[in-house]
This record gives sequence, C-alpha cells and structure tokens, in this order.
Amino acid sequence: MTKYQFNRFLYQLSLPKKVAVSVYGDAQGYCNRVEQIIKDNFGANTEIVFYKSSSPDCWNN
Repeated sequence: MTKYQFNRFLYQLSLPKKVAVSVYGDAQGYCNRVEQIIKDNFGANTEIVFYKSSSPDCWNN
C-alpha cells in the first residue's frame, strides 16, 4: 500500500457513517440544504437523520 493509499484509507475511516440534525419547526428548505452540504462533504453514503428540536427528551438550549 502506498502512502497515498494509506492516507486515503485513514481519511475514509474518519468520515461519519451517520449524522443527526435537529430541525426547528417545519423547515424543508433547511433540511434540503443541510442534506446537500453533508453529502458534498462526507459522501453520498452518509445516513442523515432529521428530528424535531421539540421532540421529547431532546436536549435544546
């Protein structure tokens, strides 16, 4: 394995597999933008879970 291949391998390991995003209210446009940003930066295989910020037991400030 070359140094480049090894570094690429380490980079892939560091990418998140799943991301949770808190959403305030009914914000479909926000969700669309966030989804595109996450997929552009972490890859199309990243699972994204959106949840309402007012959900029970949800931590919010």
